[in-house]
Amino acid sequence: MNAKTLKRQLLILMGNIILAFTIQYFLLPPGFIVGGLTGIGNAFRLAFGIPISYAVAGLNVIFLALAWIFMGREFAMNTIVCAVEYPIVLWFVENLYVATGPLTENFTLCLIFSAIFFAFGISLIIGNGAASGGLDVIAVILNKKTGVPVSRALNVLELAALTAQIPNSEKEGILAGLLVIIIYTALLDRFLARGVSRIQLQISSPKYEEINEMIQTSSGHGSTMFSAVGGYGKKPTYVVQTILDKKDLFRVKEQILKIDPTAFVTVTNVSEVNGLGFTIEVDENNGSGK
Repeated sequence: MNAKTLKRQLLILMGNIILAFTIQYFLLPPGFIVGGLTGIGNAFRLAFGIPISYAVAGLNVIFLALAWIFMGREFAMNTIVCAVEYPIVLWFVENLYVATGPLTENFTLCLIFSAIFFAFGISLIIGNGAASGGLDVIAVILNKKTGVPVSRALNVLELAALTAQIPNSEKEGILAGLLVIIIYTALLDRFLARGVSRIQLQISSPKYEEINEMIQTSSGHGSTMFSAVGGYGKKPTYVVQTILDKKDLFRVKEQILKIDPTAFVTVTNVSEVNGLGFTIEVDENNGSGK
């Protein structure tokens, strides 16, 4: 296992720890209902007194078997890390909670921390290329066999998980659980985008060759040039495009304006960048990816 793979696995494990900690310390004590596979496990806990970790482990075995049968070995292997880790981590956190007791019994604090930590934990798992397992496995199988969109299938399954907990839950817990899901869903996109987001610059200037040279040398970034025609003068020119880390934006813009104070520069947020120099390492000897 190389360093990059090890880092991803550690981040996935951290995501599982955060999820387990959030559920045990912030969601369950005030009686919030929980979505997903954990929600079904919580329904078993409320109805039969079965620990959530046991229910989740049993259901994960069933879902992994279905994944293997209907989706093949590769898909099943992609979900196995979280499917194995999560119940184990949850079992440890359940026992830790018995020893320490709740961190807070304040309803509002539990609501806020539940939404934030839940979104952060899931973003660590998804952002590092792992499937969370559970209900999303069923949603993918339904999509393959029936053509139902994954998002729609997940919505129905999440609703079913919530509904299963209603008979044994208080009204406030039901409403709070729904609110947690709404908030964490909104936060999830932001957390996922934060780790991979970049800035895209597009520069239109008669001095495009100097600007392109500066970007590739003194700024240390790659660039792309594509032909364009000025809308006013109808003169052919080139637009220089580059992708930067946010921390480099001011410095690079300053260098551009030193070359041409009248340069037309547009700045755009980019949520994901893949390819040579970003997700593929550059071989400095021949400039190829490796």
